[in-house]
Amino acid sequence: MDALSLRARYDVPGESRTEWIEYDDLVIAVPNSVKLITPMGYAAGDDWSFIVPPATSYWNLPLGRLAGAPWAGLSTESPTLAGLGQDRVLWRVDAVTGPGDQPAPGDVVLWEGYPQRGGFGMERIDLPMFSTKLGLPAARWVPLHTHAHFNWSITRPGVYCVAMTIEAQTGDGRRVSDAEQLTLAVGDGTDASTVTPCGRTQDYPERAAAAPAPDPVSAPFVLGAAASSLVSTISDGDLDTQLSVLDPTLAAPGAPHDPESVIFHRLAALFRAGTGNVPGFDTGVYGNSMQVIHWDATGIRPEQLHGDLRWSLHSVAGPGDVALFYCLTQSGPFVFNTAIGPTEPHRLWTGAGGGDTISAVRWSFSRPGKYCLTLEWAADLPEGHEAVDRRTLTFVVDGPLDPTVRANPDGTYPGAFFTHDAETLTRTCVDGGRPTRPEEVPVPGGEPDPVDDPWNVPNWSRTVSGAVILNSGHVDIASTLDDGGLRTRVMDTTTEGLSHAPVGGGAYWHEMSDVVFQLLPGSATTVPSEAYSFIGPVGSRIWSLSQTEQPGLLWPGWSAQTIQPTELAGGGLNWTLTAARGPGDVFVHQIGPSGAPVHIFESATGLPDTTRTDAGSHVHANWTFTAPGSYCLAFERTGSRADGARLSDAFTLAVVVGEADPSGVDPQGCVDLLPGDDPDPVDDPWDVPNWSRTASGAVILNRGYVDIASMLDDGGPRTMERDLTIKGIFHSPDSDGAFWHEPSDVVLQLLPESQTAAPSADYGFIGPVSSPVWGLSQAERPGLLWLSWSAQAIRPADLAGGGLSWSLTAVDGPGDVFVYQTGPFGAPVRVFGSATGLPDSTRIGAGTYAHGNWMFTAQGSYCLAFERAGSRADGVPLSDAFTLAVVVGEADPTGVDPGDCAGS
Repeated sequence: MDALSLRARYDVPGESRTEWIEYDDLVIAVPNSVKLITPMGYAAGDDWSFIVPPATSYWNLPLGRLAGAPWAGLSTESPTLAGLGQDRVLWRVDAVTGPGDQPAPGDVVLWEGYPQRGGFGMERIDLPMFSTKLGLPAARWVPLHTHAHFNWSITRPGVYCVAMTIEAQTGDGRRVSDAEQLTLAVGDGTDASTVTPCGRTQDYPERAAAAPAPDPVSAPFVLGAAASSLVSTISDGDLDTQLSVLDPTLAAPGAPHDPESVIFHRLAALFRAGTGNVPGFDTGVYGNSMQVIHWDATGIRPEQLHGDLRWSLHSVAGPGDVALFYCLTQSGPFVFNTAIGPTEPHRLWTGAGGGDTISAVRWSFSRPGKYCLTLEWAADLPEGHEAVDRRTLTFVVDGPLDPTVRANPDGTYPGAFFTHDAETLTRTCVDGGRPTRPEEVPVPGGEPDPVDDPWNVPNWSRTVSGAVILNSGHVDIASTLDDGGLRTRVMDTTTEGLSHAPVGGGAYWHEMSDVVFQLLPGSATTVPSEAYSFIGPVGSRIWSLSQTEQPGLLWPGWSAQTIQPTELAGGGLNWTLTAARGPGDVFVHQIGPSGAPVHIFESATGLPDTTRTDAGSHVHANWTFTAPGSYCLAFERTGSRADGARLSDAFTLAVVVGEADPSGVDPQGCVDLLPGDDPDPVDDPWDVPNWSRTASGAVILNRGYVDIASMLDDGGPRTMERDLTIKGIFHSPDSDGAFWHEPSDVVLQLLPESQTAAPSADYGFIGPVSSPVWGLSQAERPGLLWLSWSAQAIRPADLAGGGLSWSLTAVDGPGDVFVYQTGPFGAPVRVFGSATGLPDSTRIGAGTYAHGNWMFTAQGSYCLAFERAGSRADGVPLSDAFTLAVVVGEADPTGVDPGDCAGS
């Protein structure tokens, strides 16, 4: 590889193709539709100061896809990166400015999680990755063959120039890099079409060496769960390393501390017990014992030293061995591991650090107690001498004396614990604090015999039956279409999969019956809150693969990327979990834009469960299992070709969870779950394509975007359904790309995949927690209808008061109807509800549109009667009454006549 290139890959909407765009030809428009407002006040665990103060608006390009907004991420999936001499690249944000080298209009924060709510299994303290509030440059390492998304939070409208660098090392040891400026046009008042990309008008900002570090805080300090970095700088020939401890709100740069004045301590040191042995350790119980501590050399310029900064362990005193590793698994690679002997100094790149993977390190200790670790940083300076900085750090590791015990469901441990004395958390090692002696923390019954972990096998190991074990990296359960019909396989883009892929293939393809998916013990976590009580009690142990990639674990998605929407009736496939067998339950869910779970499959409430997979799509979700062991999952994907020919593919997936041995699993043992041939198959009457017709000739709308839109003409207000589904756009005779229906000509259908459950007591107005409901979400869900309401075509000056009242006047159907919006902090904002009596009214501002959640408590056919009313600017009253015919769940929509709703 001769050079490294940073470009924008644009996935063209509705098409299975991408375009590559130079940054100097790109402006990303950030619309007002992504604006959020923080709470009126902050509380512990719900503090958003790292973005803006309370009750303040900001723009947020979300981590999850949001219709009508850019979905900005980072990808290292290009096969051209295979020529690198390492398995990751460095990504650094050097500066954020405005055009013409002016200051940026506001702050920019990139972070993981979901606005106003921590994501599933995440610690909010680790969320920000790059932040102008915390200071730039900042960097993180990104594994190859992956893609990731983040929240891009921006505090003020205007034009921003984000200066980014990528850097990597080739196979022959050369460092290659590329630097570009990404242009953001934020707010509807910033016309992106008139903005010139930043790279055309200004030079890339120079990354200067860090200023001399201020005098650090030297008072003793106990550091528990908090974000911190070991920051190294060079000034006047001296090498200095300080500990930057971030403000708990993450709203300001970290206060510098003398690392020797800090006692690193974790109360729940053994939370990750059972995640595997560190090489040379007798037990893995004390793995991941300490909080993540980043290292940071972004303030060192290459010309300030010869080569790289070197980091090593000088000495250790304490009751056991210590390992420092820079990945998410405990098998290495290591900065050092005293159990396996001396290692070469770890090399820290200049300009690197501050983020996950090899710039964030994790500590493992073989015994509980107090440790004194003397670490050494060294650099060869241009002046010809070596600069050395040596620091003795203090660690206190809590935990049970017996390394073989396992955690109770509440995270506590049985038996005797390491006991503190009066100086354990008050005196550091350099202040005379004494490290614990081995005999003070004896193992009950003597040292245990080392035990090999049968689950600890590399990715692409083989089972006894010859199946491939997949346990680390990205895979997709991918459907393709050929002359033979529908075919589903595992598309493997793990490191090993790419190495086995045919030349130019970009992936290795496995038959479903030839693989075993493995959730390593590192996937263990707990049910985080009541919002996830459908999985189990809060705090109960589960094993989960996340919707976002976790290095060192499997990252399974699903796709139909190679199928064109025009090849399938309705533009997609139904995907059904038909059966599940194993020691626990299986749940697949996504985290919606407001942080609430979106259910896809769950075995606990009965099967089959069905979702929709759109042609051309690629999706990820959380896969959760409630017990370790071996599972068999049976699936079926069905649909129709555009000419009506039926398609079907049934397959099974073998999964091994936790510390179970995967080598003895044979995927062929799952095939008995597949359904036999049905001599008299029955089509599901509800399973019809979008734009099918009822017996009365009405159009059935069940997938895509539809707006209940009012306009104003000489005859008064008129409400119609603006159809922006794929079929609607195809049939549109107008230049605006939409097809307009009279409400009396349409049946709106909530497919069975819309079934969900009332998530928490906050939604008790819908029904008891976990009670079944059928709903259309405020945010778009692929494969379902997406409803909005609007008066965009009306100017505020045309109406007295600048808007219309909109009333739900009557409901006729088998259940109740609720329409509500999800506020920016996850709480419901009610719009309509039939359970408490009608009419219910809301307000629609002229020139506006809005989305909401539409919930129905029972399957069947409904008639909803509405009225929109107001007055012209001259006082002339206006009114338009109309009805909507709605079919919910597994009811047959073809026999519904919207005309029958006219009397509602």
